[in-house]
Amino acid sequence: MFEKALMIGGKIAMIATFKPSIQSMEQEFYALADELGKTAQLDSIFVDDAMAALSQGDLQTHNNLIGEASSVFADYQVVMLAQFSTSQALSAVEERLGRTVLTSPLSAVRKLKKSLLS
Repeated sequence: MFEKALMIGGKIAMIATFKPSIQSMEQEFYALADELGKTAQLDSIFVDDAMAALSQGDLQTHNNLIGEASSVFADYQVVMLAQFSTSQALSAVEERLGRTVLTSPLSAVRKLKKSLLS
């Protein structure tokens, strides 16, 4: 996901629902950017209450909260959904922004498929 975002370039956003993960994910992102020789701008937000909604079985509220929060990234080229659980909000974010939205599961599958077909 990070590699694909860096290849697209521009302003890159990350949406997380587990706050402690943000710092380590940002460090990993910038380490990869350095490794690839890319200059990048990453801005991250934490969507409070989304994980609580999901834990209570309320997927709709989870997705709506993430979709609404994504509005702050309307002028970004790429938005990444940080956790596997946030990938369930992919459609909500795509519909709101009309931008490239990347998720960990889809990116992992694409990368594995590409590697297997090479």
